[in-house]
Amino acid sequence: MTLEVQDLVKHFGGVQAVKGVSFSVAAGEWVALIGPNGAGKSTTFACIAGQHTLTGGQVHWNGQRVDGLAPAERLHRGIARTFQVAQTFEALTVLQNLQLLVHCPRGLQAYNVLDEANSAVALRLLGQVGLDAVAHLDARDLPYGAKKRLELAMALAGLLP
Repeated sequence: MTLEVQDLVKHFGGVQAVKGVSFSVAAGEWVALIGPNGAGKSTTFACIAGQHTLTGGQVHWNGQRVDGLAPAERLHRGIARTFQVAQTFEALTVLQNLQLLVHCPRGLQAYNVLDEANSAVALRLLGQVGLDAVAHLDARDLPYGAKKRLELAMALAGLLP
């Protein structure tokens, strides 16, 4: 899978938040987008995921242009994002955070026992982000970097069929 961003531009009225950002990320690559506050990092990700429409430029995913698609359609194609501040369910274990999201598309009844819900799929996702060894810790006890990896696994859960 390849993400290509070409000459991305985003204006909010007279404010130019992003000007001509271009980069590509190939499958398996881990890339950081760094810069000072106000540089347009969050806006760039919001444009890629579809929360903001582009003022200019293009976003391609696996060779197909996606910048005209709604966020839900981008999600169905495999584009997900996390946000600047980690958002996890602190009162649940690391594993339960994933079990909840894996199970949610089918609905969760009051009588369900979360610990019995989709543990194999949830553990596979935790393994993908290197958190399988801490699956039974409470999310509140994770260091911030591990919470961000948990949040990434949670975003990946949103891509499951």
